[in-house]
Amino acid sequence: MANYKNKNCELCGKEYTPTSPKQKYCLVCKDEGKKIADRKRDRKRSRKKYNYKEYICVCPCCGEEFITHYSKKIYCGSDSCEVLRQKTNSITAELKRSLKRKKIRAEKRELKKIEALKYIKVFVESYGYKVLDTHGYINHHNGKILLQCPEGHEWETTFHNFKDCENRCAICYQQNNYVSKPELKIRELFENKFPEIEVLYNDRSQIGPKELDLFIPEYSLAIEVCGLYWHSDTANGVHRRYHYDKMMACEEKGIRLITIFEDELNNKFELVCSRIKQAIGKVNVRVYARKCELKEVPSKVAKSFFNDNHIQGACPAKNTLGLYYCDELVAAMSVGGVTRNHANLGKTLELKRFCSIKGTAVVGGASKLFKYVINYAADNNYDNIKSYCDMRYANIFKPVYELLGFELFKFTKYTPHYFKSGVRYRNMSLRKTPEERLTGKTELELRLAQGYNRIWDCGHRTYLYSLN
Repeated sequence: MANYKNKNCELCGKEYTPTSPKQKYCLVCKDEGKKIADRKRDRKRSRKKYNYKEYICVCPCCGEEFITHYSKKIYCGSDSCEVLRQKTNSITAELKRSLKRKKIRAEKRELKKIEALKYIKVFVESYGYKVLDTHGYINHHNGKILLQCPEGHEWETTFHNFKDCENRCAICYQQNNYVSKPELKIRELFENKFPEIEVLYNDRSQIGPKELDLFIPEYSLAIEVCGLYWHSDTANGVHRRYHYDKMMACEEKGIRLITIFEDELNNKFELVCSRIKQAIGKVNVRVYARKCELKEVPSKVAKSFFNDNHIQGACPAKNTLGLYYCDELVAAMSVGGVTRNHANLGKTLELKRFCSIKGTAVVGGASKLFKYVINYAADNNYDNIKSYCDMRYANIFKPVYELLGFELFKFTKYTPHYFKSGVRYRNMSLRKTPEERLTGKTELELRLAQGYNRIWDCGHRTYLYSLN
């Protein structure tokens, strides 16, 4: 047998020993090479003798002209063209898969929407309402549905507002045909705990045409229950002065007004009840400060105590003093640095929090604790003691600060709060960031775009105790 020099395979490039002088492919690629040779032979074969017609086409892939005997042939079949075709086919296949995935997701969303609308219909009808139109529905938070209340009024709202925020027919609300769930909780408190006390509901005889949700004539006390949505900027055109003006109208009539926000009833119901019981003198336990031991309260204990017993919860403080009765903390007062410097008042200590344990009145507790605070401030060379009073709960006729010797320094008529999904935030925590200032938009525009709404309180009073 003749010996031939080694060659490199034209397909795989590997070196091999040929068995004939014209061999181009290794044994592994031999079959594929035979197919390539057959295709070349077929292309070279003259088809004119068989009356085949020649077609001049332009390849849409590479743009080159080519001659073919097949009328349906589109691509020229060159190597560069094949590479482009493979890429195109790959992209086309991916687009088809993407469209298929989108179609599947859209079908799933549609099925989910159908199930959601079924649930909405059942839920709404369980409250005596009817669903008239759901074309605007997108999801529970977005897109409004048209409802009909039991009185026949038509009303648009989102399902989130109806279910989670417990909002009901706006027309019924304005006509007093509807009592909100938060207000019902306060009514039940008096009906179950104090049935002997006369309570007038939705009274307009005292400060008409304004309405008092609950009025207790015996104690000259009124209670305003504020649903976050119904008392917000966007509902029924409630003005920012609304709660402040109502409080001042009550003051002119000698009525103390307590204004309660819906989230406080939902999250701190016992605390709200305790404040109402204190206002009518119906506390569960009465303790005298002279029988209590005054001690400093560890920060962790103080934080837990204020979160459990103060309507605003705990806040950072330098020092907390407490009154202990039978080794139990029954009242506490915390002090620290000022949070806002509206004026240069010298070195100022701020009285942060004061409260007693829920359902307990500590007689003389505030006075005993504040005497220690005065000594603490004097020993540390403070010029003043300052504190803020939330007028929603304060006794406007007998402010505890004035009883302690404070003087009214200044007051704000109303302060904004933001809320979202039933959670309320002070406006200080949502002030504009440096990036947001560059947009030129107002704080309200930015927060509304983020899904927040706004409600106003009764204002705050700043009290000052001078040590000089």
